Amino acid sequence: MPRALMLSQPAQAMPVFNRQKLKTVSCFLLVGGGSFLVDLMLFLSLLHLAKWPVLLARFAGFSIGLGLTWWGHRCVTFSHRKQLQTRAQMKWVVAVAIVAGMANLLSFSLIRTWLPTSISFEVFSVAFGVLIGLIVNGVGANYLTYRSQSDGD
Repeated sequence: MPRALMLSQPAQAMPVFNRQKLKTVSCFLLVGGGSFLVDLMLFLSLLHLAKWPVLLARFAGFSIGLGLTWWGHRCVTFSHRKQLQTRAQMKWVVAVAIVAGMANLLSFSLIRTWLPTSISFEVFSVAFGVLIGLIVNGVGANYLTYRSQSDGD
């Protein structure tokens, strides 16, 4: 393409980024982060204040966080897409959450066994596990749970 032709095109014809994708990624991170905080606060409250058994408190926090995440993504993050029916979508939410959780725990455990024991390496192990879980969750949410449905589906 001749240089003169390239310079004559308006700047709007070549967008640097897709605004819808940026909004989707931003909402995905905000909804997920907010749900994580609710999950964590509920877990810690039930464990320390209500004196619930650890697994029961973790399950309750996870369940409320999962429901809040599903609602936030359905109504905010991916609201611009034609989506699966609620029941089918909820099955995908649970399946993706289980796979992301397993990836999180597996990567956390592997990093923890490879690194020496210290507070900074423990924090790194947790952060690495969360990052791997976030990536798996993002891919699963985008391509499975909240995928766009054609009008014929």
